Amino acid sequence: MQGQTVQGVVTGTVFDSTGAVLPGADVTLTNVDTNISQHEKSGADGLYRFSLVPPGTYTLDVKASGFTEKRLTGIKVDPSETVPANVTLAVATSTTTVDVQESAALVQTATSDVATTVNQTTITTMPLLTRNVLTCRSPLRRLRRA
Repeated sequence: MQGQTVQGVVTGTVFDSTGAVLPGADVTLTNVDTNISQHEKSGADGLYRFSLVPPGTYTLDVKASGFTEKRLTGIKVDPSETVPANVTLAVATSTTTVDVQESAALVQTATSDVATTVNQTTITTMPLLTRNVLTCRSPLRRLRRA
């Protein structure tokens, strides 16, 4: 069984308006509830990555010299989830700030991991003989033997 973590990952690529990667962009990820920020710079390939991101809702601010600043809001990070957040910056003609509302993807495409959170109610209402998940016997298995 693979190890699980309670943190998520936010990763993406910064592009310019022509679709070329934009190295050296300042990327800031801020937790909406705690106002704690993490800072990264996009690499030579335009990629940035925030590892060990606690679950919560975040805003992502991206700045680069000669380009307009862009803000993505409503980025939801769940445990053990990789959230893709690519950003395209336009060439600056004047000082402009763009607010973009990020909606949660219905299907996670960054990894093939499948994860869910099991709460106490689910565990206590499971039909187990001994309340030990490791000794659970499926009723279908008993029907097949008969």
